Amino acid sequence: MGWILLPHHPKPLTYDDAREACRGLGAKMAAPRSDQENDFLASLAQGSKIWVACTDRRQEGEWKCDEGSQDGQGIYINWMGDQPDNAGGNEHCATIWSPDKKWNDYRCNGEQLAVCKQQPRTHCSTTNSEGRLEADSLL
Repeated sequence: MGWILLPHHPKPLTYDDAREACRGLGAKMAAPRSDQENDFLASLAQGSKIWVACTDRRQEGEWKCDEGSQDGQGIYINWMGDQPDNAGGNEHCATIWSPDKKWNDYRCNGEQLAVCKQQPRTHCSTTNSEGRLEADSLL
């Protein structure tokens, strides 16, 4: 199944609050999987920064994304040339800076915009002999 992107959350949030806001929509915070997805997310930021659903909070330098993959094991990354640098020893969450479409590690308690993605939902219905809907069902 593909993913659809929901409009970005209208106000800046911390990383954890952004993840919760997406969950509240029945979605996940976005983590791009290609240059095309990364460029699209950057275009939504319109000059601002947006969160990427990737962190190294569990183990410094070992970036994991909501997709469950690890850096070096198939996840898409797009770091700026000198990033991630863990400045101040407290940058464990990833952002996209829209002007150059590159990633930077950032304080998780900082506030950025968020983009959520959701699996498409399919509803199928059956009808009875009178043509009335009986129940949702999938073939």
